[in-house]
Order: sequence, then structure tokens, then C-alpha cells
Amino acid sequence: MTPNFSVLHVAACPFPASRGTPVRILRLAEAIHSLGHRVEVVTYHLGDSEQGLPFPVHRIAPIAFYNKMNPGPTYAKLLVVDFMLMLKVFDLARQNRYDVIHAHHYEGLLAALPAHFLLNIPVVFDSHTLLQTELPYYKLFLPDWFKRKVGELFDRIFPVFADHIICVSDQQHLVYSSYLGTNSSRFSMVPNGVEVEHFAAGRAEPVPAGQLTLGYAGNLASFQGIDLMLDATSRLVDEFPNLMLNIYTNDAPDAYQSWLSLPALAGKVHFFPSDFMTLPHQLAQADLLLSPRPKGDGYPIKLMNYMAASKPIVCFSAASHDLVHGESGWLVENITPEEYAQAIRHLLLNPGLREEIGRNARELVEQEFSWERRARQVDQIYQKQVKT
Repeated sequence: MTPNFSVLHVAACPFPASRGTPVRILRLAEAIHSLGHRVEVVTYHLGDSEQGLPFPVHRIAPIAFYNKMNPGPTYAKLLVVDFMLMLKVFDLARQNRYDVIHAHHYEGLLAALPAHFLLNIPVVFDSHTLLQTELPYYKLFLPDWFKRKVGELFDRIFPVFADHIICVSDQQHLVYSSYLGTNSSRFSMVPNGVEVEHFAAGRAEPVPAGQLTLGYAGNLASFQGIDLMLDATSRLVDEFPNLMLNIYTNDAPDAYQSWLSLPALAGKVHFFPSDFMTLPHQLAQADLLLSPRPKGDGYPIKLMNYMAASKPIVCFSAASHDLVHGESGWLVENITPEEYAQAIRHLLLNPGLREEIGRNARELVEQEFSWERRARQVDQIYQKQVKT
């Protein structure tokens, strides 16, 4: 019989939230709780309603000047919010003596280290992405080369303090192995999962005859490749006059006004607020879905959602992960708007191929990407760490 553990998940972000990194934390915590473990989450003072969660959520004290819900570091977050989270983690760990601390991303790892060293509690580091690739996308009033070097320094130094490292992609595993050695017992691969049945229930609304719809769901951070997606769309509107691009996001598109003001995109790009309940129906409206992130070692939640929605995906090979070109997705090798537009064009002209790719993508997530499967992988990691 599998022993039950008490686990503290450290979520250095608004929690719960409807998209991105918090979704991984929320779904893993729920699925691990369903295995019989005692799960608690410690997080910021920000987040959506937590009514109905099967586990307690502990929050730091409210901070009047900090209400940032979008991803990414700020100096206020690093110097004040994360420090308060560290104190909260230590206080909870001192009182409850958890069997394992599951630290999400680097802020979670740093917040967990005092409890790890002073209270001897095993820490599992869930690395959602590498800092050397993520950090340059955030301003911080520093040059990109410096942010990249700082990120690389963090990637080299801090994971070694964790008892175990969870990677979400092969790229992460390769980088950490080059820094920390290839000891397989130190690493596990646990990609994201998806709410398979939830996204299968999406229903498309009627659209005007001849309309073709591209869809994008997620935040509008610069690393997502939004500029590239808008550029590619602008190259297609002459050939496809009934083409529309629907963007499902809760972010303001202020940074992209120069693109949106182009005559070619006038009336072609529409923004819709989105949440977990409405997203399946929104994705169902699209003829194909776009993931324009040029590269990345993290595993975008949107890829899972797109596949579960039985939709064909156009993405770049460097950020395609488990997709196979022509079978479960349509992959673009060179990171240019011209080639991205050509890939979209090919699928728009081939409805039978779109249907086949979407069907294959759905079969892939059904077989491999449930959160229950991910929780059982994490459960095996916990067992090994508690035994030591």
C-alpha cells in the first residue's frame, strides 16, 4: 500500500489562477490530494476564488502596493513578496513538519530552502522553465545579456540544493544534466497534463459562411511570439479575405497597438476575455490554433489544451515538444513570420488534413497527458525522497 505523505506546495504566484503556471500547480495539487496525500499550498496574497478546493491554501499578509497578476519578476516581488513567502513557508514547516516540500519554479525553491536546511525537510524542485531563457524577456531595466547571465547562474547554482529536480521538457533535462551531472536519480520528467474531458466538451457557435478562424489562447508576454503571429496573419488576409484571428486572453493588448493599427489587420483581430469554463467553447470556434512561441524549454499549457480540443496546431519546432509534424501538429523549422504564415496557409487550404491532425492530437493527450498520470509520477518521487 502506498504511504500517505504531508506535502506543502510552494506557489510563488497568484493562486489559484485560470491560466499558465498556476494551472500546473493547481492540477497537480488536486490530483496528488486525490491519491490520499495531505496537500497544502502556500502562496501570495493574490489569486482567484479558492472556494471548493479540497486542500487548504495559506497566504502571506496582504501587500497594498503589489497586485500584479501577470507572470514575470519585478523588484517588489523579489525583494518583498518572495521574502514574505519564505518566512511563511518556514513558519508553516516549523509547525507542521511536512514530509516533502514541492517547490514550484525558482521563487518557490528559494522560499523553501531555509526550511530545507534548518528543518531537514526534503525539497522537490519543480522547474517550470530555465531562467536563462525566460529572464531576458522581462524588462527589469537591465540589458538582455546580463539577464541571460544571471539566469544561467541561477540554473547552475540553486537546483543543486534540491533533493530532486522535476523537468517538464527534454531541453531542461539536458541543461541541468550538463551542470549537475547525468545521475538519473536526481531528475524526473513530468510534463504538463490537461483536463481531457473538459476540453472535449467545447461547442462551436455558428459562423458566417466562408469564415476561417485562427485562435490563440494565453497571456500576451513578449516570449509568446505575439508580434510574429500578428505579422504572419497580416500576410494572409489578401488571400483569405474572410480570415479572423481570435485571441483569448485577460491581458491588455497595449504593447501591440502598432500591429493592430495596420490596415491589413483592421477588423481582423478580436480579443475575448477567457477563463477555464469558457475556453473549451472558445477553442472550438477555431479552424486551427496557433502557438507562436519561437522557442522555450518550458511546456506551454496551451499546447495541451489545444490538443485536447481536437484542433490542429501550428507551432515552431523548437517549442513543439511531443508534437509530430504532419501527424499531431504542423511544425515550422525557421523562426520567421513568412514561414509561419505559409504553414497556416497550408492548413487553411487543406480541411481534411486539419481534421486528421486534430484527431491525432486528441488521441495523444488521451493516452499520455492526464493529470492523474502526472500525479502518480510525482507520487513515486515523493516515496523516494521520504525514504531517504
